[in-house]
Amino acid sequence: MKITRFAAAAILAALAAAPVLAADGEARKGADATRILARVDDATLSAGDLAANIELRISLAKLRDRFFRKQNAVHLRSTLIKTAVPYFVRRELLIKYARVGGYEPSEEDRAAYINKTLALYHAKSLDAIAAKLEPAQAELFRTDLEKDLLAYTAEQAMLRTIALNVTEEELDTISKRIEKIHESAVLTNALVYATATNVWKQIEDEDITFEEAVDDYSEADDTSHGGEWNEFTLADLADLGESRTVLDLVQTMETGEVSAPVESDNGLAILKLNGKGMMEQPGKKPIPTYKLARIFFRLPELELPTREELRAEIEKKRTADAFKKKLDAIAASSRIETPGRAGAGGKK
Repeated sequence: MKITRFAAAAILAALAAAPVLAADGEARKGADATRILARVDDATLSAGDLAANIELRISLAKLRDRFFRKQNAVHLRSTLIKTAVPYFVRRELLIKYARVGGYEPSEEDRAAYINKTLALYHAKSLDAIAAKLEPAQAELFRTDLEKDLLAYTAEQAMLRTIALNVTEEELDTISKRIEKIHESAVLTNALVYATATNVWKQIEDEDITFEEAVDDYSEADDTSHGGEWNEFTLADLADLGESRTVLDLVQTMETGEVSAPVESDNGLAILKLNGKGMMEQPGKKPIPTYKLARIFFRLPELELPTREELRAEIEKKRTADAFKKKLDAIAASSRIETPGRAGAGGKK
């Protein structure tokens, strides 16, 4: 489900008056806390529910990933708002499927899901995760986990009903198409390299500024105006999939320096170092940080898949398509209402 601009604005307006968990774990009441933002049959999501859930997810994001610990809470909150209502609707539809089908989490499903959760937060037990949260958030975490587990059980049951048949003839046909695309990608990549090099030379010759080049050429989804990317440790960059080349380059750059195009994750990047800092660690030596901006050029994927990889991709897409059809069928028999629009039979 796609959140419309109207719907997103409605959520933001409701959240402004909704309860937000305070430091002591108590919810501060807002005048509009009970406003319903989404409904699936009898299950509802109020502005208060959403505010509390988003605060929980911010806390959990910071627990599991040091990259998120440095993110601005406002940025994290706006990102979560965009996915909150679609996530709620999807989960409630899966829970409905589980209840109608009489599916309950098996011990194996429960163990697998809990182990996955523990691995995500690098914890030994759910109690260890809950102990790092405020009391109200810890209770919500456990409640949410049970709902997620039931939705996961329904999802696994649904997937088991999907039959996949990929023939050798299909693989041959798709392989030939991919080879033609690959030939085109080689030519496209050469053009991207030439463009990136030309942009860098224009910056070096002061024909354009770095910021102007960002506006005109950068294809990054995660950079703000001026190409500001974020402040990273080397470990953060490695976690994002950046190469050893990028890590070594960043360490040698001086503040204000602009690099030549370098191969980055999924493309080429012209990097600019806006500043250096140190991240304090209790009981340990501070870690150097690098405040980076970038101009990003996306490169088409050049590696040709093996037949088994191709088969797996086709099965993955067919599974996703079949899963969506099954979920749409459940939605068609449900009353679904979301901000700005209301309807039945899957109309959102």
